[in-house]
Amino acid sequence: MTSADDATRLAAEARARVLIDRQLTEAGWSVQDKKAMNLFAAQGVAVREITLKPGHGRVELYLAGGCLWGVQAFIDTVAGVTFTEAGRANGATDRLDGDYDGYAECVRTRFDPSVVSISQLMSHLFEIIDPYSVNRQGSDVGEKYRTGVYSTNPLHLEQARSFIAARNDADQIAVEVQPLTNYVRSAEEHQHRLARFPEDACHRRG
Repeated sequence: MTSADDATRLAAEARARVLIDRQLTEAGWSVQDKKAMNLFAAQGVAVREITLKPGHGRVELYLAGGCLWGVQAFIDTVAGVTFTEAGRANGATDRLDGDYDGYAECVRTRFDPSVVSISQLMSHLFEIIDPYSVNRQGSDVGEKYRTGVYSTNPLHLEQARSFIAARNDADQIAVEVQPLTNYVRSAEEHQHRLARFPEDACHRRG
């Protein structure tokens, strides 16, 4: 390999490192370069220390509770929630247009687990939904208005199922708990809709 090849490779690695660092920082991680304190230290081997900043964390749960406008407005008020986004969970496509593809309206919820737990988020969701209703919340009717909890983390799903199982009415609960297989961000007009247009109507129990 020539010196020119080495320079090209190093430049590509540097660009990739900058991109990764930016993504980690946006997610709440602190990235620092340090010299390794081991037998390689004499050769100046650099290591990267990645730690989670207090109060930050890309721990996410996807909550479906009927009309997403009202769900997002409510979840935004929960202590420990650091970010929300209106979207669609577990549809068959990545498109916003076209025929209905089986998605559930949902709110992507990023939270700090040191402040609020999965069980507490579940409890908050149950405050604003009819957990017994199938494909309907208030006047909103259809499969996309079903209630559900979705995650890519199996532990989150286990905790959500445990929350439901511990209830006296567990056998009546219609809230689905499923792995997140697909997520599509909703159009901008749906993001924080009620914060921008509080006069708009959206059913929300509670």
